[in-house]
Amino acid sequence: MVKTFIYAMLLVCCSFLIACQSNKGPSEEVLAMEPCEKASALAEAYKTGFEAFKGAYRSKRTIGVWAATTHMVGNQCEIWEWANGNVGYVCEQAMPDEEAASAGYLKAKDQIAQCLGDEWELTEEPRENVTGMRSVFRPRDGQSAAFMLHMVSSKVLYKSEWTLVLGVGDDNQRLHPSQ
Repeated sequence: MVKTFIYAMLLVCCSFLIACQSNKGPSEEVLAMEPCEKASALAEAYKTGFEAFKGAYRSKRTIGVWAATTHMVGNQCEIWEWANGNVGYVCEQAMPDEEAASAGYLKAKDQIAQCLGDEWELTEEPRENVTGMRSVFRPRDGQSAAFMLHMVSSKVLYKSEWTLVLGVGDDNQRLHPSQ
């Protein structure tokens, strides 16, 4: 009986230690990054499936999801991996109204443009299925991920809710349910 209890406690302790190790947080280098350093690091990390930015794993039914260890927009960032092997970095930030969403979208778009520089091409277009805007930054050499910034409106009861969404990955992959 005592042996069984000791083995059970050892099993619980080992499970706890393994769980703690798999829920890694951001490294000190990531925490100290400036926005342009983050943009550059994210573009490069796309090639390795964003491994350096993966935090705790949270499985979803159809895709693998990790908490991201760095945030470019808001503080709701995740790394998604689809069954086809595509990987994307996705951030969301809820905005109180259209004016705040528009100001946040313009500020984020300008900052991304400044960080990425002339080696990236910007395409802007209105959203097709929902109210809002979409800006896509594609590398001119085609060697990296695209940066996709969305300003999205969705109707909730009697009002519109606005969200900013930043995706880094394959611009042909759907990175947000409202895309």
